[in-house]
This record gives sequence, structure tokens and C-alpha cells, in this order.
Amino acid sequence: MLNWYALYTKPRKEQKVAQQLEQLGFTVYLPLKTEVRQWSDRKKTIVTPLFTSYVFIQIEEAKRTEVFIIDGVLNYVFWLGKPAVIRNGEMQMMQNQIGKPNTALVVTTLQPGEQLYLKEGIFKGQEATVEYVSNQKTHLYLLSLGIKLIISSREV
Repeated sequence: MLNWYALYTKPRKEQKVAQQLEQLGFTVYLPLKTEVRQWSDRKKTIVTPLFTSYVFIQIEEAKRTEVFIIDGVLNYVFWLGKPAVIRNGEMQMMQNQIGKPNTALVVTTLQPGEQLYLKEGIFKGQEATVEYVSNQKTHLYLLSLGIKLIISSREV
């Protein structure tokens, strides 16, 4: 029977590990995100794993040790002394929420003064102006409703 497991990898080796596992014939899931990073002289778009140092693999229990031939694989994620099995339903839900395997997510940083059009949620269809951004909170002003919307990063 095939089970999903989370593999812990060396830092910044996730994509190479996933590629090599796929070449060996394993089913691998590595959700990626696309970020715009700002340097003092330029902006650059980079693709990084959504979960750093983790790759998800579907593998038979008897073949679990075969992954250690790949440079960059450190260990399985353990729970109660055993490799943690991720239920198929949980993996399916994660893949549906994030997108199909290897679909990139776009993550951008909001800037004060930026105009937004809200496409989802209870304020769908409203235009908003970004007033304040920190690591914990974002303040949006909805002009048409005359309200300030404060979004906590714990809610996102």
C-alpha cells in the first residue's frame, strides 16, 4: 500500500531532491511559490518551496529506505517514534488548496498606497487602499464602505 510521507531535506535542496525522486519513479509533491524579492538596486522573481526543507513522497512502506541514496535527503518526519504517515485525504486537500502538484503560487508584498480589488470573501468586489503593512497586520481602507479592514497574518 502506498502512503504519503514528508521527507526532511538539506536547506535549498528541495527541488533537486524532488527531481531525483521523480527520476527514480516515485510520486512526489513539492508545492512552489513565486516571490518578488527586492534588493537595493533591483527586483527579482524567484521560485521557492512553499515548505522549506520538506518534500512530500508517496511510497510503499517496504521501499522507504531507497530515498536515502539521494544526496540532500536527511530523514523522514517522525511522529511518536515512527515516520509520520500523511492521510490521502489530507494530501488531496492540500493539493486542491494550493493547486495541482508543482503549480507555483504568487506571493507579493503589499506597499502602503497600493490600490487593490478584492476578488473573494465578504468584501468581494470592493476596492481597497493599503494603509499599513507589518509582519503581523495589514490595514486596508475600503472607501465605498468607509471602513478600515485590519487583517492579522495569523488569519491569512
